[in-house]
Amino acid sequence: MKISIISPDLSGNCIGRSYILAMMLQQRFEVEIVGPMFGDGIWGPLAEKVDFCHRGVKMEKRLKSLWRLKEIARLADGDVIYVNKPLLFSFLPGLIVKFEKKKSLVIDIDDWESGFILGSIKIKLAQRKKAKGAGVTGEGERRNFPFDLIRVASIFILERLVFLTDGITVSNQFLRKKFGGRVIYHARDTKWMDPTRFDGGGIRKELDISPSDRVVMFLGSPAPYKGVEVLIEAMAMLEREDLRLILVGLDERDDYYNRLRRLAEGKLKNRFTFMSIQPFYRIPELIAMADVMVVPQKKSIETLGQFPAKVFDAMAMAKPLVVTDVSDMGEIVDGWGWVVEPDSPKALARALEHIFDNYPEALERGRKARERCVERYSYEAVGPILCDIFASLR
Repeated sequence: MKISIISPDLSGNCIGRSYILAMMLQQRFEVEIVGPMFGDGIWGPLAEKVDFCHRGVKMEKRLKSLWRLKEIARLADGDVIYVNKPLLFSFLPGLIVKFEKKKSLVIDIDDWESGFILGSIKIKLAQRKKAKGAGVTGEGERRNFPFDLIRVASIFILERLVFLTDGITVSNQFLRKKFGGRVIYHARDTKWMDPTRFDGGGIRKELDISPSDRVVMFLGSPAPYKGVEVLIEAMAMLEREDLRLILVGLDERDDYYNRLRRLAEGKLKNRFTFMSIQPFYRIPELIAMADVMVVPQKKSIETLGQFPAKVFDAMAMAKPLVVTDVSDMGEIVDGWGWVVEPDSPKALARALEHIFDNYPEALERGRKARERCVERYSYEAVGPILCDIFASLR
């Protein structure tokens, strides 16, 4: 049986979830990923890791692209269609295939898209007000406004059409309660992500970080709701010269990057390092150089339905881990790492201080976290559950 996964943008980070699902489904089925490509090729971090069949339709964020939805539908020629996210350029082509070709359709929902939209409205209004005050015209925004309006409106509509599918998978319990279906966490290839296979010493030398320095790392695509500012504030409270904060995954073209840099420079002086977006294959080596991994999500409408995959990266690599009690993180990490209240630099600082004051205990928790990850959140553990869902659709 062949499964066609439709991703909403092969050039965006949403293909990361599609990739995880594809790798697990390949245990029993032929799999391909198709979808629009709004950028120049496959999303950068996965560009050198794509070892599955993929086909894309080059598109622009303009109204004329809406007429090409059927091209995406034609690419999805599998026996079963698996769409990632209830979005215009994935779910709608999937519905076209379902009703025109009478094929089974399964949807995967890994974020609450409506929550993202509602949470971003306030931020965008503030940004436009600021831009207007600075004399910025926003011509590009006005040019794209009709496309963006349709895309956003479609999210609220398509989320209400999930019942038309033949199966649902989600990435966390909030989404299961909202949409139903089976929880498929962001599983990890724990045979590849094995701490015995990687040494972060090389990257430490590249960054001029002493072996005696203690590295606290955030790894991911920073956004205002991910709590990176809280982490910077917490690090500033720990007046230890041996502590170094490394933020990995920043885009220097993003205004938010400049905001974080200014904050870190003011609070931490020379005790921080920024690294740009990194290829997927470097993740284990990057994590290997860290002493502690932190996932400091804020509690907001955006994060209610989001579970950061980096939690499982840290667990797979047996690293001491601190997370905030948001989404399913508290339940999954409790006992295997440290769970603190969100939006609290003091709580985060206390957890980091305890870890470094009791580091042998922290290492032992990291070791047990890896065992837990292998047992419950590895490809070998989650893959058969996902494959059984599709086997029932033969």
